[in-house]
Amino acid sequence: MRERDTLYFSPHYQFFAIDFNDPKKLVDVFADRVYGFYLNPAKLLSENSDGFACGLLCIATIDFLSRITYPTEKVGDRMERWLRSNIKEFNTGDCARRFYEDFRNGLVHEGRIKPFGEFSFAANANDNITR
Repeated sequence: MRERDTLYFSPHYQFFAIDFNDPKKLVDVFADRVYGFYLNPAKLLSENSDGFACGLLCIATIDFLSRITYPTEKVGDRMERWLRSNIKEFNTGDCARRFYEDFRNGLVHEGRIKPFGEFSFAANANDNITR
């Protein structure tokens, strides 16, 4: 993010002022970026029932974290691996691959969730089904 002549790595840290040789500080800087640019805005969107925009930010977060974790893997492989390693619900069948293809690719490339996918604020997915 740029404000006037200052480039920010995160909301509170200027890019060129970061000491990349201080691992403890880098953790703080990284956390500030993830929460400040991704998760806190996603939470605000969720609180306002803006599921589509919230979902897009969450997908961007997963994409970012998977790239940091598995930098040499192809995007689909690294995202699937990250999801399976960090969110237990994605360890069932082809759930992680479908999330990548239908949600991530759909939203990022087409501005939509591909067929049969949706975001919901219902605690149980079946709560939204009209009978």
